[in-house]
Parts: sequence; structure tokens; C-alpha cells
Amino acid sequence: MSIRSLTISLTHVSGPIGRPPKQNLSLFLSGFLMDDLHASGSVTLQSGTMTEFPVGPMDFEGLCRTAEAAGLVDRVPNVAGVQDTSNRWSLVLLHVSHEKGSHNLSLSLLSSGFRGPDAPGLQKFFDRLLTIAGVKDEIIRHDLTGF
Repeated sequence: MSIRSLTISLTHVSGPIGRPPKQNLSLFLSGFLMDDLHASGSVTLQSGTMTEFPVGPMDFEGLCRTAEAAGLVDRVPNVAGVQDTSNRWSLVLLHVSHEKGSHNLSLSLLSSGFRGPDAPGLQKFFDRLLTIAGVKDEIIRHDLTGF
């Protein structure tokens, strides 16, 4: 594992095309691994209830590995939204920082999600992050993980 610290801020909003979106998710996770792991996170869903969640060593190390595999350590992942004829759109804002730097990703999505060379890795990163946070919302998971 080449990174030992990770701070993530993720926002997901969506709504019908032509209408203002509603915020569905606000997620924050921060941790660093020295002798011990110091990590935690919080998530707020559309209901407005904020929930804190623990982040264990295996989860944190796996999240660091998937962040690296998605390209988030060296650059912004090479992905773009897929154009389709859906009637719903989403906006995803991701900020990732670590001891080697930081990157911001903004994705405007329709129902078909995103693609590109880094899409499979980014979908795995989002899946791991949402699983750690306990997020089960189908729209959010579909937009970010493809399933």
C-alpha cells in the first residue's frame, strides 16, 4: 500500500431533467495509518439524519488500494458520463486527498452512469466506500457502482 492517509468527501444529488436536484448523499471519511489506524466517517442521506460509522483496518487498507487502482492517487480518474435519453440526472462531486496530494472529480450523469478507462476501478472504489458507510440506496449505488 503506497498511501497511508486518506480523506474523502462525496456528494450525490439527483432529480428529474429540467428540475432542481435534491441532495441524496453527503459522505465524509478520514483516516491515517501510523502505528495504529485512526479513521472514522459520517454519512447523511436524504432523510437528513447524520450517522457516524467506524472504519476498520481492513476496510481502510482496501479503500486505499481501490483508490490507487481507480487512479485517485496520481490523477483525476479518466471517466465521463454516458449520454442517454433518461429523464433523471445526477451530479457527483468527489474530493480525495492523501499524503501525495489531492484530486477533485465532478461527474454529471444520466441513468446510464459513466465509462472510461478508469470506470471499473472507480466503481469498485465507490462500492467499497458505500459498503463501509452502510449506504444501500439503489439510485446512489446504481449511479456510482453500475449495479
